Amino acid sequence: ASIDRDGRLLVHRVPEGDLVGELTIPGLTAAAAIPGTDLIVAAREGEPDLGIWKLPEAVPAAEAASVPPVRTLGVGGGPVSLVAVPTQPADRLLTADTAGLVRLLDLGSGKELRQFAHGGEVSAVAVSPAGHRLATAGVGGLKLWNLADGTQIASHAGDPRLDDRSRNLQDGVTVLR
Repeated sequence: ASIDRDGRLLVHRVPEGDLVGELTIPGLTAAAAIPGTDLIVAAREGEPDLGIWKLPEAVPAAEAASVPPVRTLGVGGGPVSLVAVPTQPADRLLTADTAGLVRLLDLGSGKELRQFAHGGEVSAVAVSPAGHRLATAGVGGLKLWNLADGTQIASHAGDPRLDDRSRNLQDGVTVLR
């Protein structure tokens, strides 16, 4: 899922790139598709709660802005700036607020399972394919976490693109030494 300049949420099928659907959600700041469903979880500007919308097959643009969420999740904390749905573990949701607190939630109940204090605004998160590790990146650098118990495993302060301890591979991935 991505947000275009006009505030429309666009959902594409990966890896084909086909547009699956679009939805206009007023004040949209972050969104993620829930794999294997036609549901979108999204955050709106200044709101700590998340909405879950069903992606319509065909709704005229004038009506799309009035489509209500099918469900709301009370996340708590500050306004949500990032939303991610990992493929593993299943039925989990990651959010980050503007203060840098990342939360792991149960997607079904909305219950908070764990918190990860990144220490500054988070711009990206990633979960390992097996679902055991969480990486957070943003103000203050990179951090690696054990997803099961919330312990921080490693960190790298600053911008790894400018640090001589990192090297760029031919495919553009930055790897820490």
